[in-house]
Amino acid sequence: ALSYENCSYLKGKSNPVLTDGSFTLEWTRSNVKEGQTWFVRPYYKYTLNGKTYKEYGETIAVKIENGALKELDDKTNFTVTVTGTAYIGEEGKQSVIVAEGAQVSISAPEEIPDGGSGYMYLISGFVDENGADYGDSQNDPCTINITVNSDLTISPEYDTYCKVNDQGTDKYIKKDTSYTLESPAASPDGKAFTGWNVNGKFIENKDDTPTTVTITEPTTIEHIFAASEYCYVEIEGGYVIGNVIDFDGISYKVKRGTVLTIVPIAGTHCVGWSSDVFGDVDKPVFTFIAEKERYTFNYKHSNNEIGNIAGIGWDDTSLTFTGDFAAPNGATLKYAALIATTKDSTGFDLTYENCSYLKGKSNPVLTDGSFTLKWTRSNIKEGQTWYVRPYYKYTLNGKTYKAYGDVIAVQLVNGMLVCVNPITPVQ
Repeated sequence: ALSYENCSYLKGKSNPVLTDGSFTLEWTRSNVKEGQTWFVRPYYKYTLNGKTYKEYGETIAVKIENGALKELDDKTNFTVTVTGTAYIGEEGKQSVIVAEGAQVSISAPEEIPDGGSGYMYLISGFVDENGADYGDSQNDPCTINITVNSDLTISPEYDTYCKVNDQGTDKYIKKDTSYTLESPAASPDGKAFTGWNVNGKFIENKDDTPTTVTITEPTTIEHIFAASEYCYVEIEGGYVIGNVIDFDGISYKVKRGTVLTIVPIAGTHCVGWSSDVFGDVDKPVFTFIAEKERYTFNYKHSNNEIGNIAGIGWDDTSLTFTGDFAAPNGATLKYAALIATTKDSTGFDLTYENCSYLKGKSNPVLTDGSFTLKWTRSNIKEGQTWYVRPYYKYTLNGKTYKAYGDVIAVQLVNGMLVCVNPITPVQ
């Protein structure tokens, strides 16, 4: 294992002059002791293509025995071979012959990039032909230094990484390892997240259960969305009439395609709604078909509306209508009434003259600019349609005016109050 760094004695020449292509160096030592072994070897440096290289010649061992010089032949030469991407020394050799105990430097690239195959490789270490592990230096290139005591074949070992395109983002995941599928932060409007497309295979999303797959090849992952079975309606200052499945205190849950009617709460003086889907709605009672996943309504109020149906209630035995009335600016409200009929022939042409039922108040007293009138009807029959609207009279500049609010039509269907106003489907 004699080297320039650990030698005890040295004789050298810088920039030697070559004669016929070689340089001869002689070195004489005196006071050599009987039985003492001398190990000696050549050491030299040279430049080639702008690089400097260091080399050693073979080590020779001699000693004096009984006054005679004896060469010791106890050192054996071995062959070191590398495979794959590995190379020996700075010269990049694939094979060298060195003496026993010699130090050999073996290197290999840390990474083999993906050349379009979908696979990338990271070095994990070096092994010999018997599977013995020589580790790695975690540098790039990775380099190991070994002491040679036998013939060796050294190969680099690489871990395989598969390219994973997850929702358009590329990453490399170690082959045969588990990968967790991520759910989207939000779903497109009107859609529900149902699972993942993993290389053409559908994997169902199971709520509150982490979903993992084993990566065995280059993989593409996509979120899958489907039309949501349910729609949700949030409303401020009102409530929903229709086939409501559930109400959690914030949202009404209904099946997609359900006809719904938005009705204001009595006393809100509602004249319409602002909606994330429909924009500004200029009527207090609004009917639509639920098609999108989520709707939000916020009431718009004014103290100058004339009259509207502000509430419709059902308590399993009776039907209650609530009307809000107010006079226009400068006018005096003289009469306020709720008029109704159950005749389909009259229906949406309901007037004060052809109504079947009426509850009214002359010269109503306004509180905070409005008057609220409630009317409760019992003995409501299943499937019977009730048509109701506000009717009112007011005076302005010495003249008397009569006006009507919108007709609202409701009926009991399987014990549930349903609005049956004709509508144009909105999706």
